[in-house]
Amino acid sequence: MEEFNWLIITLIILLLLVVVSIDPVYNAAQEAMRTNVQLIASDIAGIINAMSPARADTCTNYELPKMECSVTIDPDLGEVKVTSGKYEYYKYYIKTDTSVYIEAPDNTFACDKDRNMYLYFLKTDGSLNIKTYLELNGDMEEADLCGVLR
Repeated sequence: MEEFNWLIITLIILLLLVVVSIDPVYNAAQEAMRTNVQLIASDIAGIINAMSPARADTCTNYELPKMECSVTIDPDLGEVKVTSGKYEYYKYYIKTDTSVYIEAPDNTFACDKDRNMYLYFLKTDGSLNIKTYLELNGDMEEADLCGVLR
């Protein structure tokens, strides 16, 4: 009987430790998600800024994370908005004389938690075109992806 009491006491202590540790783990996961959303918005805004003065026929790709999120680019307001769950982050980019064309409904790209999705940026004469695509044929180098999609 005494062994049974020790077992119950041990289980209660373990249960208390689990309950106490859940909140910090949850908070850390939420902070990581918030930081990730900010990083995505900053990365995309940085690419737009870097591509705007680039020469024609310059291209690059950006791999969206495998998670549920949406990326909205509004060239009129000069902002990139990334939303994931309850987190939403805006990153403003510098407007230039370059026209920005987004090939997506409502200028919004959806991330996919199961597949690799990429944003494709192509600078043409006087404009920057942005569209999305799925990973093609497994791993391909960035230069190959640009060549395939031109």
